[in-house]
Amino acid sequence: EAPAAEAPAAESEAPAVESEAPAPETVAEQPEIATAPESSAVDTGTVAPDPDPDPVVVPAPDVAAADVPESKAVVRGGQIFLEGAVPTAEAGELIAALAAEILGPDNVFNNYIVDPRASDPNLGNVTVEDTINFATGSATILPEGEGLMNQALALMTIRPSVTVVVVGHTDDRGSDEYNLELSVQRAEAVKRWLTDRGIDGARLTVVGKGEAEPIADNSTSEGQRLNRRIQFFIENLLADS
Repeated sequence: EAPAAEAPAAESEAPAVESEAPAPETVAEQPEIATAPESSAVDTGTVAPDPDPDPVVVPAPDVAAADVPESKAVVRGGQIFLEGAVPTAEAGELIAALAAEILGPDNVFNNYIVDPRASDPNLGNVTVEDTINFATGSATILPEGEGLMNQALALMTIRPSVTVVVVGHTDDRGSDEYNLELSVQRAEAVKRWLTDRGIDGARLTVVGKGEAEPIADNSTSEGQRLNRRIQFFIENLLADS
């Protein structure tokens, strides 16, 4: 039968399998070959960290952040101008909405720029360039000053946590002592105007500077008029947000 005749042929091939025994020795040598690349990988690993410290340089963002303009708000001519950088558009819109509550949307100019490196808007002190002027030697608030006083009243009513520092100034005519006392009386007049309309006096701080901080030339009548003024510093504007 044919299958029986093929059986010896299979047995005769057995020695050929045995003759291939050296092949495992070749395989046994492979771990040594594999070890060489592993040692090379270790060497490469020790070299890799060298370029890493250069890209991870912390001072670079700090230097860039120094170029970010600080956010600020300036009240001028009954209008408020929002300037500088804010981290997000939403942060700027929040301040603009608050300003619109006080001065009306038509009087708010949102000039903020958006820069992710910027800090949150810092409106601890709002610069109020508008002021209240006084007649010579007087601490009486003039009718033209009541527009600004009404804005201050609206702000302090809408934002119960807002506090205001009221600073009085004079021109340089008269003695230092007289002018210092007159500047305090002017600041007190502003405080009294607001407290008479329901504002808690504890929210108002009065300071007198006398003639020490002029903003105009006292050698002219116009300069003297500008120096007879009140300066406002608004604090805690965002405390109720």
